Amino acid sequence: KGVKGLSRLKKKIPELTGEQVKNIETEMKVIQAMPDNVEKAMRHQKLQNYISDLVPTPLFKKIIAIWKAGLLTGLKTSGLNIFANVSHFGTETLSKLPATVVDKVASLITSKRTIAITFKGIKEGGKEGLKKGRRYLRTGFDERNIGTKLDYKRINFGKGKIAQALQTYTDSVFRIMGTEDQPFYYAAKLRSLYEQAKVTAINKGLKGSEAQKLIDDIMKNPTEEMVKYASIDAETMVFQNRTALGEAAKKIQQIGGGAGEIVVPFGRTPSAVI
Repeated sequence: KGVKGLSRLKKKIPELTGEQVKNIETEMKVIQAMPDNVEKAMRHQKLQNYISDLVPTPLFKKIIAIWKAGLLTGLKTSGLNIFANVSHFGTETLSKLPATVVDKVASLITSKRTIAITFKGIKEGGKEGLKKGRRYLRTGFDERNIGTKLDYKRINFGKGKIAQALQTYTDSVFRIMGTEDQPFYYAAKLRSLYEQAKVTAINKGLKGSEAQKLIDDIMKNPTEEMVKYASIDAETMVFQNRTALGEAAKKIQQIGGGAGEIVVPFGRTPSAVI
């Protein structure tokens, strides 16, 4: 698949040299031989960025990227982003109190609980988020592609000094915004997994040490469905979840080959907030 993609790339960029082709093919083989882990994902992203940078970016898209970075620049914007995450995390946590009461009443009819109050996972998830946030700020790598929240697309500004300065500026702005979200995302995700595990124990009628053992076992090996649900919870927490309004905004942005971004510079996050 990688070789076929490389063939299409050669057609798209006639000036691709034989040495570049050889380097890409060699790197692809090395990556394919690596075990599935973070190092492999990071190396694969680095190769993707290298290939992406071989394609010249239109001047219009460069201007849009600089403009959008300018809109996000400043302590006020970062402060608002952090405050939004803190307040949303707080209100979502408080909402569990009345929701749990209603859920207990509903379970008298359904014989099944769906919500439980727990604060487990917040501290550990927050620490994981801080660690991954630092890595994202330093390398630009994130396994969940946090840049989509801000409609970030990689731009190749060129190799000149001014071009590299603009590259550093725009990349840094988007990375800082993405880094600020990481602790909240992973705290919400791990808490969601603990909540689902606790609900499972409750529905099985387990208490005390038996319930705790089941919860510990689930946390060691959660189901795909649980992980998916926790990811949705976490995306919603940091306003990265997909919405119908967000999809509509995306279509507007695509008008005129991207000119629609002038009208709607950011679509996904505002739509998620709404």
